[in-house]
Amino acid sequence: MLLYYSDASPYARLVRVTARELEVDGLNEVCCSPFDDEIRQSNPLGKVPFLLLGSGQTLVDSQLICHYLDSEFGNHTLHLPLAQHWGRQNLNMVLQGLLDAAVALRVEHTRADEGTSSDFWQQRYLNGLEAGLVEVERSLSLLPEEWAILDIKLACLLEYLDFRHPDFGWRKRFDKLKAWHEANHDRASLIATRPQ
Repeated sequence: MLLYYSDASPYARLVRVTARELEVDGLNEVCCSPFDDEIRQSNPLGKVPFLLLGSGQTLVDSQLICHYLDSEFGNHTLHLPLAQHWGRQNLNMVLQGLLDAAVALRVEHTRADEGTSSDFWQQRYLNGLEAGLVEVERSLSLLPEEWAILDIKLACLLEYLDFRHPDFGWRKRFDKLKAWHEANHDRASLIATRPQ
């Protein structure tokens, strides 16, 4: 199996952390730019991450790849706590939406250099991040006792905010999230995948 990823992508990091948590054997990682034209030969969406299986099949979405790895190598242990638990499933969607908002905000920042960014959309993404983190902090009790996909997404989100949006300063306003992160930030899977 070949995992194509970008070091800065929180979606790719989600997969890479998942693979390490599951101790997946036989997974080789290829760091690339999502703007490389040859990526479209394997992934028509031209996005990373994507996973090339030994059969030649391509899996093209981080959530799908994480489900696949958990199914094949983890007996569904990372996703099982979400099954039939609507509160946890909702939290999973909130975290996914926050990752999307953080990435979209980054895109708006890069567009500022071109003079094409939108103050309206930047503020909308910031407001979404603020309100979403309020909801996540309120929902921390939903996290299962053992590390699961929710924990992985939360860690990747918070550290992506540190990496790409340090001025957002989430630690100053979210004491419970700060405490959660301090208790988990030295996990081996996170240390091994932090963007440089």
